[in-house]
Amino acid sequence: MLRHGMKRFAVPVLGVVSLLAGLSAGAAEPVGASTEQLAQDFVSSLDRAVQVPSRPGLSDAQARPANTYQTFYFANFTGAVVYNNGTALTGVSIVTPLPAAMASSPSGFVGSAQAVVPASTPWSQVITYTTNLSDPYGAAKTCTYSVSTAFVNGACQANITFTAQGAQGAVCGFFPAQSGVDPVTCQLQLAVGIQ
Repeated sequence: MLRHGMKRFAVPVLGVVSLLAGLSAGAAEPVGASTEQLAQDFVSSLDRAVQVPSRPGLSDAQARPANTYQTFYFANFTGAVVYNNGTALTGVSIVTPLPAAMASSPSGFVGSAQAVVPASTPWSQVITYTTNLSDPYGAAKTCTYSVSTAFVNGACQANITFTAQGAQGAVCGFFPAQSGVDPVTCQLQLAVGIQ
């Protein structure tokens, strides 16, 4: 179960809203948007670092804590099940581990994960999902997301790099309007997708 007062952001979905199962009342609950909004918001298939938007007040804290939350939401629009390709979140503790597998859904986010990490230490997470565990870089759609957080000039910043792999034309990316990092606490909320 995801925890710690995350602010609400509109998380775009296609068609009917599909909320992440098991969210606590304190966690952000995705809300719906149109297919057009989804297309406008989704930043896809770049092999370079992109800055995650700064979201002051994301965590409601006024000072930097010793530890902070990193929350990840996953959308799968591949038409197939995607599998974790041997990656795991790291941190002080893992509140919700990465899903081993996630079904495809044209109507919303299908998975979530959350880690507690040191707030003042630069931190990196690498997450990989694929449609084919036996050949992730060949007959598959595979996406690798690398996210890092660090304090720069007194404010926390986050960057994400997402890489499409495999021979089946994966489109990987993230939803900036539904993602953010708190510049004071370094709390991170990141919504990513694979198609």
